Amino acid sequence: MKKAHTITTYYMTYVRIFVLALLSVLFVTIVPLVSLLREIQEFLLNQVVNMGILYAIISGFLLSITLRRRQSLDEYISLELNKIRRIYHLSLHLKEAEPRLAKWFNSLKDALKKYQDRFRGESFSKYDEGNPLFREVTYTIYRLPSLGIIYNTELYRSLLDAAATATESREFIRSKMTNAIGFFQWLVIGMVTVTLGIILVGSTPKDLTSTLAAAAVIFNLFLVLLLLYEYDHSNSKKDQYLASVYANNLSELNNGSKMSKKG
Repeated sequence: MKKAHTITTYYMTYVRIFVLALLSVLFVTIVPLVSLLREIQEFLLNQVVNMGILYAIISGFLLSITLRRRQSLDEYISLELNKIRRIYHLSLHLKEAEPRLAKWFNSLKDALKKYQDRFRGESFSKYDEGNPLFREVTYTIYRLPSLGIIYNTELYRSLLDAAATATESREFIRSKMTNAIGFFQWLVIGMVTVTLGIILVGSTPKDLTSTLAAAAVIFNLFLVLLLLYEYDHSNSKKDQYLASVYANNLSELNNGSKMSKKG
């Protein structure tokens, strides 16, 4: 999952940084045109620290939530992939212990292959579209007792546990993918950022050095928002990578005979 973190290699990240740099310069250029700010410059200077603390608290809180969500999402993706591999190997051992389960095993293998192939050449953002195919996997597992064939019950219990964990992981992944920071939260942090920026620029001396310093500070305020956005949203490069990981999770299925020998 190391390559899943693509923020530093995604070209749009740097485009956004460049745009924020331009906005910072524009910000410190436009704000001083409001003559009222010059009349209350001393008052604004006293409010910089207060607004700075408020900004740090809100942005820190949202970043903490976002990073935990991102970490949990990656962990549950890894867990689902692991359990899918375990489903395959447990079912393979069940078939080898009882050859009469060959037809059932082939059905399960085909269902797993269809599920993984759903991601081939697709974006991970379409994760939900794999629901029917994954249900086919679990239904095939649940049908085993109805076949009337004696099998290793201990292995089957392990298979059920793996299927249950994979199903729970999918539910968690689906919920976390749609549980991004809401509009109101973005509105609050955006308003606090702009307010802090106005207060900062309004309290800054009007010489060139101070103006440039203010622009650098404004840029960093915007940069924190960009960091929050990048971690709160996936990007096309990461979606393609995750989809390829799912598509190749059971790459051995492309060669059934090779997989059987490895079992």
